[in-house]
Amino acid sequence: MWLIFLVHKMKLKTNLSRFFYTNSPIFAVQNSIKMDSNHKLIFGLKVRQLRAERRLSFAELALATGMSISYLNEIEKGKKYPKDDKIMLLATALGTTAADLTSQQLSKQLSPIGTLLKSQFLNDLHLEIYGIEPNKVVAMLADAPSQVGAFISTLMQLSRNHSLQQEHFYFASLRSYQELHQNYFEELEQRADECIEEFSLAQNGKNVSTIDLYAILQNKYDYKINKTELQKHPELAPLRSYYKPETQVLMLRDDLSEPQERFVLAREIAYNYLQIKDRNLGSLPIEVKSFDQVLDNFKSAYFAVAILLHRDVLLADLRLFFGQRTWQPELLLLLLSKYQASPEMLMHRLTNLLPHYFGLSQLFFLRFSTKKDENEFYMTKELHLSRLHQPHANQNSEHYCRRWLSLTLLADLRTQQIEHNNQSHIAAAQRSQYIDSDGDEYLCFTIAKTATPSPDLNVTVTIGIQITPISQQRIKFLNDPTITRRQVNQTCERCALSDCAE
Repeated sequence: MWLIFLVHKMKLKTNLSRFFYTNSPIFAVQNSIKMDSNHKLIFGLKVRQLRAERRLSFAELALATGMSISYLNEIEKGKKYPKDDKIMLLATALGTTAADLTSQQLSKQLSPIGTLLKSQFLNDLHLEIYGIEPNKVVAMLADAPSQVGAFISTLMQLSRNHSLQQEHFYFASLRSYQELHQNYFEELEQRADECIEEFSLAQNGKNVSTIDLYAILQNKYDYKINKTELQKHPELAPLRSYYKPETQVLMLRDDLSEPQERFVLAREIAYNYLQIKDRNLGSLPIEVKSFDQVLDNFKSAYFAVAILLHRDVLLADLRLFFGQRTWQPELLLLLLSKYQASPEMLMHRLTNLLPHYFGLSQLFFLRFSTKKDENEFYMTKELHLSRLHQPHANQNSEHYCRRWLSLTLLADLRTQQIEHNNQSHIAAAQRSQYIDSDGDEYLCFTIAKTATPSPDLNVTVTIGIQITPISQQRIKFLNDPTITRRQVNQTCERCALSDCAE
């Protein structure tokens, strides 16, 4: 009986509260707006602006409203939203009405910030991965609203004019995230170590076998591998693999190279070992849904390469390679065969390890492609650590400098293919000095190959390491006179060289 009485009492109290609240002059405004973080931020900005206009200190506003200074500070930062009685007190003290204070309408000064908050712009940038809270950004903008208004409007206009899509922001954020951490993630390295130990992979310095990768997927995760089904689906033709979660069937192309097949298998292990749910089902992202999906898929790729090119074993080989007094491209190519890795896998792994273990943080990674019967070159991937280095993507339809090793080696590969039907990898090194710079010079080493399974396409992958006292110390063959030295530039159209035969 006492339980029934208590329930009725609680219902009565709730109904009375709802009656008085819904009949208050503020409810009509508040009920029409979703109480989210943006609403709190806009309310806080309006309080802050009105307080500044009336030249009220926190202490004076606290005295007028009976609220603490700390609570008022939390309101202005968008962390707290007061109840209706406190809103009435604030409105009176600030010389406005409760309806105006709680509306989403902002003054002309603050309207650009309101536009920013109502859009998905800040969400698309995913500031939290850099440890930045969106409300802190808004607070900084609010300190000088008139100055930043034009800046925000310009960003919005650029986004509309250039048709920047949401996934572009996601991938740009991911690349910045990699660069911020120098593309090295100790947690993923440790998880890869745990996986190698759990499944007894790469024992005694030996390479992970393809048979072991198949065994883990089939025995541990109940995968079924199918190498004939994928070709029956034309819509999946660009993919190297596709996973059907409902049947746990992994469809593979039957013309993959050994490195490509190993990477696909290792990445499937990564999805399961890291328990990634929102994953790419195909080898390429068919649909980008969120930044978390982009980040998780990057983690799976990082984990896969960390298994296939285990850092402890590879570091010993890299110390041997960089310890040579002369440039020996055959040693670089031997690493590909030793680890059964593609040039891109090897070079990306170098971007993980060189900054962290060799102190070579001033570097870039480039990937170029060209069709064998064309003379156009396309930069398809790039990564810059520590800063944006001289060679980077060009959006102005200008011609990349033909003196870049990335491009000259593609020409060399094409010549070998025509004259000798050579389909193997070739490697070369070059010291590239950028004119019209502050003496920036890079040691670049590049591997060129025919794309698989696209024999009409040639690709190069390049690592460029800025020549500094640290790189002079770490790379013993840096001053090898057999390494070609060339002056280069960003594009032909912006080059001051008058004697360039290219």
